[in-house]
Amino acid sequence: MPLRELARRAGIAEGSLRSWAKRQDRPLRTQRYGARSVTSTIADLRVFCAAHLDELPAAKRALAHLDSPTAALDAESLRKVLEAVITAVRATTAAHVELADNTATTCRAHATALTSALRGLDDALTRITPVAPEPR
Repeated sequence: MPLRELARRAGIAEGSLRSWAKRQDRPLRTQRYGARSVTSTIADLRVFCAAHLDELPAAKRALAHLDSPTAALDAESLRKVLEAVITAVRATTAAHVELADNTATTCRAHATALTSALRGLDDALTRITPVAPEPR
C-alpha cells in the first residue's frame, strides 16, 4: 500500500516511513512503482518495528497502533464496507424473492397444465365405449 496510507494506519508521519526506508541498519522494506510511488506492507512495517523497538519510539507507537482494534478500519472505511455489505444483502434478497416468485408461478402453471391434461384424459376415458373382443 502507499506509504501515506500505511502511515495513516500506523498512526505516524509518512516522513518517518520514508526515513525508515532509507536507514542503513535493517531498513523498512519497500517497493518502488514508477518514478515517485513507494509502497510497503503492514507485515513489513511490523517486522521493521519489532526490530527497532528499543531505538525508535515511533516504532513502538506504530506497532501499538497497528495492534489496536481501531487500526483495522477507521469509521469512514467501516461505514463504506457496511454499506457495501448491506447493498449486497439487499440485492441477494431481492434475487431470491424474485426466484421464489418465479418458482411459485412456474409451479402453479405446471399444476394447472397437469390438472387440465388429467381432466382431458379422464374425459376421453369416460367417453370410450368398451368393445367386446371378436370371437375366433
